[in-house]
Amino acid sequence: MKRVLKIIGWGVVGIGVLSVLVVTIWTVTSGNSMNTKAKAGIESVSLSLNPKSAVLNKNQNITFGITVNGGNKITKGIDVYIQFDPSYWNISDKGIIPAKLFDKVLINSIDETKGVIKFSALSTKAEIKTGIVGSFSLTPIKSGKTTITFRRSETDLLEAETIRDVLTELGNSEVEIR
Repeated sequence: MKRVLKIIGWGVVGIGVLSVLVVTIWTVTSGNSMNTKAKAGIESVSLSLNPKSAVLNKNQNITFGITVNGGNKITKGIDVYIQFDPSYWNISDKGIIPAKLFDKVLINSIDETKGVIKFSALSTKAEIKTGIVGSFSLTPIKSGKTTITFRRSETDLLEAETIRDVLTELGNSEVEIR
């Protein structure tokens, strides 16, 4: 009987030691994971219109740049959907004039009636994308205040590995026309 109690006692000690070991390993690895994220930094990934604001006269042409800041995300594709009030603008371009950041343009269209610009492109090189995606020009035809905005539900910056949208911020443009 003493021998059985001794075996049971050592079993309980063993389970206790194993439990402490498991909790210690879990705590250490969780801590390392959080430290790694903190060291790597979680950066915002943004798409912006530039200028962010402008004051123009009627019939004064303006060129808007579309700028991406890829943060620390390796990306490979972009979808841009821009809305503007067509009663304020004449379109000066046939679409977005692409820069060299994305080398395969899939969609590049403007619907003057609805005030919509659509642009989709891919890159053969998966990398952190930071810089100018492209530009487009508009000419104001009436006075007032108006905005040019990205439609969030249809604007994406696609991560290379997962093909998921990694955008965290969109920067629109406000324009006053005199």
